[in-house]
Amino acid sequence: MNNLNNKLSLVALLQQLLAPAVILITLFATVWMISNQIPDKYLLLAIITFLTSTHIFEQLPLCSSVRQCFIEHSQELILSWSTVVAIVVILCLVSGILDRFPSKVLFTWFLITPFTLFASQILVSILIEQYISLKKVIRSAVVVGANDIGLYLAHKIANASCRPDKFMGFFDDRDISR
Repeated sequence: MNNLNNKLSLVALLQQLLAPAVILITLFATVWMISNQIPDKYLLLAIITFLTSTHIFEQLPLCSSVRQCFIEHSQELILSWSTVVAIVVILCLVSGILDRFPSKVLFTWFLITPFTLFASQILVSILIEQYISLKKVIRSAVVVGANDIGLYLAHKIANASCRPDKFMGFFDDRDISR
């Protein structure tokens, strides 16, 4: 059981670091495409961006389909990325280093990153689902409380993109008269 928890913790860590890693890879790829080199000055921008994005982006949720992922998570992803951009620009402005970076590189990076984040979220969702199914992890769910809120939660679980393999049912030790 401990080995299983370690593997699931690894999945959670991957989800947590996915967005910051993709953002940095996109930054360096953009710089490389535009200038065919990666000057040292971008290291400071990368550090600022990594620290900011690890605080802004939560674990990227798993998606069962492209459509579901786009409908449920695109707005949050774009809002989170816009927040990172605003904070990074303000920090670079205040520290006086913004003018060191060509605007073409920054604008291209700002525009491309939401697409790479979205694509990586879908790809990692597929890979994690494959990994979990190969490991024969059986996920179970139980709802405590057989009332309206419990029924609502059971409905949300049944329709979740990462729904459990087995729904165990409801537990409620209250009187039926309640």
